[in-house]
Amino acid sequence: QLRGYITALLAPAYLLLGMASHLQLGTVDVVAEKETKMKVMQEINGLRTSWYWLSWFLYFLICGSICSCVTLILTAGVSQVFGNSNLFLVFAIFMLSYAQIFAVACCLSIVCDRADTAGRIAQMAFSGLMIASAAVNGFMHREGSQQQLYYVFSFAPVVSIYTALSSTMWLEVIGTGLNW
Repeated sequence: QLRGYITALLAPAYLLLGMASHLQLGTVDVVAEKETKMKVMQEINGLRTSWYWLSWFLYFLICGSICSCVTLILTAGVSQVFGNSNLFLVFAIFMLSYAQIFAVACCLSIVCDRADTAGRIAQMAFSGLMIASAAVNGFMHREGSQQQLYYVFSFAPVVSIYTALSSTMWLEVIGTGLNW
């Protein structure tokens, strides 16, 4: 039982930290392409903006799929962390998490002009959102807390990932797991 509590408290943070590099790398990649004027060159040669962003989405979809599969194999197969959960739903959480990280990377790439600055901003933004995630989840699970605020904060990019992973872990602790 103690092992379950420790896992439920620490695993969401560690899984989220594993995803943190994708935000930084994704933001740096998109901004570096913008910085070297490759996007402008591609548009001059006839590439539509929708195809440009679709190519980035497919690239991150492939990377996210590979990382999600490896994470699922290690957490569900090797360590049995998600032993009671539907693996398709856990995989969906991982994939939606990477899709959300890609969306944040795209948003950050709009406001950044230099790749090195983009990397720093992405890392600071992720760290701040990670701390906010832990605080929101810790504060809102107390009795008497306002559930409406919990739902509003869950719309923040990293907070929703942390909340989904944390909720899944607590369902594992009580023995039901995440199921339909």
